[in-house]
Amino acid sequence: LGSVALHAPQEFERGLNVLLDRGRIEKRGGYGVYQIGALAGGGAVNSLFATTSTSQRKLVATANTRIFGISTAGAVTQLSAAAPNGARYDFTEFNHQGTVNVIGYTDQAPGHAFRWDSAAAAVTNLVGPGAACGVVTAHSGRVWTAEGRNIYISDQLKVDTFSPGAKQTLDGMEWYGKVKALVPLARNFLLVMCERGCYTISGSDPGNQSGVPNLHIKAFVDVGCPSTRGVVKIRDEVYFLGVENGVFGLYMTDGGDTIKLSGNL
Repeated sequence: LGSVALHAPQEFERGLNVLLDRGRIEKRGGYGVYQIGALAGGGAVNSLFATTSTSQRKLVATANTRIFGISTAGAVTQLSAAAPNGARYDFTEFNHQGTVNVIGYTDQAPGHAFRWDSAAAAVTNLVGPGAACGVVTAHSGRVWTAEGRNIYISDQLKVDTFSPGAKQTLDGMEWYGKVKALVPLARNFLLVMCERGCYTISGSDPGNQSGVPNLHIKAFVDVGCPSTRGVVKIRDEVYFLGVENGVFGLYMTDGGDTIKLSGNL
């Protein structure tokens, strides 16, 4: 047996259900039911998030105003009944001095960011600049949010303190449109995904407190991201629904190279 890269296309397609490494043929694992049945009082699940912010790694499921934890054995525990009522949530994790907070965003208008310590019965809305947002992430010890073409950056090691002036505006640069996603990459880079193209940001200090800003933003690729919901990060690779010259496709990037994975959609 050789590398998959050495197989003819038709042979590779026939081998999609097996692994060909380690000198043998090994059947790939299949899918199984992780949890079945309605989450009491929640209704349909609208978001899933894998978190380590509780005593064990588990899935967090959101349904209307309720947040549920699902253990590795599939057991369900209601964690909160007073979350924002949103059609969908985006989550990220922020760890400061051993306390892990889950920072979320609900896309039900008006969209806003909130914090939750993974065990409390309620969540706390973020206040000040950066609270009304369409995107949220944690990167380099700060919380980053975005609305339109404005990126708001929290104080260092602060979950929800957004000081005046801690903002990066994309005006005057390539007109890539509104920010659709903020994705941390390796080597301390932040990928800024906009409607018609992407930027990268190195550094994390806007300089409003230190007086020495070190943010460097530059155009990265002319492939747009039309939807916040079309972005998935797996390890150091970002897979997303992209648009280039008005044509949609599936793309992958690691912050260095961007590859189109599919034909035109």
